[in-house]
Amino acid sequence: MYLIGDLGGFQGADGITGIELQILVGDGGRQWYEAHYLNKKLNRIAGVKTLIPSGPNHPDALIDSCICFLADDFKDCPSFKQVEDELNLNKVERLDFDFGGKGIPVLWSKLREEARPIFETIIIFEANIERVQ
Repeated sequence: MYLIGDLGGFQGADGITGIELQILVGDGGRQWYEAHYLNKKLNRIAGVKTLIPSGPNHPDALIDSCICFLADDFKDCPSFKQVEDELNLNKVERLDFDFGGKGIPVLWSKLREEARPIFETIIIFEANIERVQ
């Protein structure tokens, strides 16, 4: 799981303050990412509920998840509106980059590159969950 902290940029003594979003990572036949919002004011892009990366632990999986699940942070990117409109038009709930990425908006790669400077400012922690009993 990934923990997204205070989006205002303030870091507490532990490096993260006020966890606002958890991005849960599931593994099965394929890896998937889902959002669990602690801050109900945050928004996802269009109706996307699940993201399946190109492969397990793919280098773009986390930035793609942030674009999906922290949409308001990326809305000023030039390609954002067109990508969002395409997702809404096609009523996309699962963004699936695996198996050739069928249904991924044409401008997604461009949006990802526009989003990188914003993504680099987001406070993110990773937590590995293990069963104890």
